[in-house]
Amino acid sequence: MINWMYLSVDSSELVTGTTELLNDISRALLVIAPIVAAVALIFMGIRRMMSDEHEIPMWNKRMIGVVVALVIAICASGLISVITSYYR
Repeated sequence: MINWMYLSVDSSELVTGTTELLNDISRALLVIAPIVAAVALIFMGIRRMMSDEHEIPMWNKRMIGVVVALVIAICASGLISVITSYYR
């Protein structure tokens, strides 16, 4: 018979595996998101320089969208870290 009183959730293989997976995703997000954003901003900057005068505001909006997406990705990584720290 199993004594349920001595079993804990934090030593569960499911919880530790999920926590490690989320931490790995968080670290990958912190590495990949700025690289992708930098490449996208460089590409859009080049396209902006080559575009006509009436297309420049469109490229400015797209570049702002990339920066906003980068900020959201970094915030999501921080949120994942906060949530997984609860299980430690």
